[in-house]
Amino acid sequence: MAWTGASFLPSLFSGRLQSLHGELEQAKMREGKLTEDNRQLSERVSSLEKECASLSLELKAAENRYQQEVRAHEETERSRLVSKEEANLEVVKGEKSITEFLTSMETRM
Repeated sequence: MAWTGASFLPSLFSGRLQSLHGELEQAKMREGKLTEDNRQLSERVSSLEKECASLSLELKAAENRYQQEVRAHEETERSRLVSKEEANLEVVKGEKSITEFLTSMETRM
């Protein structure tokens, strides 16, 4: 009977070996799939990092243009106010001249 059990062991080991070989092949396939997924994700990350850098530069350029527009608008507004003040000053001078003229005319009469 001992020999019967001993002859059964090689077929048991052979079956177990085939089972482990199948698991190993499946693990290799999963590893290959995960490696490919990792490669694709790395490429996507790289692409997104480049896009982010590009958008950051674009944002900075837009911010600079906006600041230039704000400064130009402020300068225009200052010029407009100065012109308005100068015009008001001329009106006051004109009114003063008219008042002085009228006063001098009254004193002559």
